[in-house]
Amino acid sequence: MKILVIGNIASGKSTLLNSIIDLYPEFCSISIDEMRKLYSDGSVLGEEYAKQVFIDSISRNETCQIIELSGIGELATLTFERVKSDSNILIIYLRVPENIIKQRLKSRCWDIPFPLPLENIPTAIKHTSSEFSSGVIESHLKVCPQSILLSLKNETSVDIQVNTELCRLYIQNILSGNL
Repeated sequence: MKILVIGNIASGKSTLLNSIIDLYPEFCSISIDEMRKLYSDGSVLGEEYAKQVFIDSISRNETCQIIELSGIGELATLTFERVKSDSNILIIYLRVPENIIKQRLKSRCWDIPFPLPLENIPTAIKHTSSEFSSGVIESHLKVCPQSILLSLKNETSVDIQVNTELCRLYIQNILSGNL
């Protein structure tokens, strides 16, 4: 089973991934931000290396992996191409309005060697929102037609709790063959 957690910057992807790992510690997690911390220095070459390690970490043999990334761009294309032969794919898309993302970023500690200067983050947020609005998820579903899409609003701490429970139910049903 592959679980892909996608969404904009500060949409709660890492929080949800960690909640799922707490429920299913046997799952392996793969996060582009973790790869950036381990393998990048924020340079173009560092970013390319972190992306390659990320893609190489997605195993065709590993049965339970949770994969976290924005869901747009070349990395998303390579990721969905890599998982397309898996029979159980759950795509979790976290929807958060830009004003809430900007609020969350005010308290964020940037300890990740991000490939963009921090002053370009607002542009990246708008670009990511635009990509989701223009149908990037639909193109992923064409690559992985056997996948299940779970599109979740993730604006409040209550949403985080509800989303964790919804994900648990979906994962349980997929693992037991009911979905």
